Amino acid sequence: NEQLLMMLHGPPGTGKTFLIKRLRDITNFEMRITATSGVAAMSLNGTTIDHFLAKGFRKKKKTKIETVRKNVVKATLLVLDEVSMMGSKKLLDLDKTLQKVNKTTAPFGGLDVIVVGDFAQLPAEKQTPLIESMVRSTLLHTPPTELTLKTTALMSMFVKFDLEEFKRSDTCTELSSLLRRLRNSFSGRSTFTLKDVKRIGVLNNETFTRDKKFRDASFLVATRKEKD
Repeated sequence: NEQLLMMLHGPPGTGKTFLIKRLRDITNFEMRITATSGVAAMSLNGTTIDHFLAKGFRKKKKTKIETVRKNVVKATLLVLDEVSMMGSKKLLDLDKTLQKVNKTTAPFGGLDVIVVGDFAQLPAEKQTPLIESMVRSTLLHTPPTELTLKTTALMSMFVKFDLEEFKRSDTCTELSSLLRRLRNSFSGRSTFTLKDVKRIGVLNNETFTRDKKFRDASFLVATRKEKD
């Protein structure tokens, strides 16, 4: 009967997304699946955390709390994927908003929460990443801010589970090795070399012209400028 606060952490290919899908498909939990990025949310048939928190567009007559209450409805479990891209302020906002929705002071309004991701991957954009707040709160001779203290206090409630065994590429040792080395490069311990990049290959105009497979392919780009 205790509230579940779980962090599922690990490198790419260790089964984090697989576990979320299994929870969704073979349990009877009333759950809401969210992610910090649209791509991750789409892959899980979920929504972005911004949409869940009613950030941006919503009907003018409805308040933020009313919209979030509608998004939560009878849910007892909230999943948040790609947690490395979550900002500290947004986490605190999520906590405070769910407390108001469920009219309780329990963390996250009493909902069970599973945060999923890999702090060695992409950090939050234009925000203080969760991992940075937690590190700052432990620095000697540096007064911690209220933001770092609140973030660290909230994150310390989560029980962390590390997935280490590569499942997606368990039949290909080369791919497993590349994934490990690429992950190290994100955390500043790069062992990923230009030679590896050349061996894998790079998509460019020459490749598109030479290889017929790409002539009718759809391309995803990050900005309107690239699209134009």
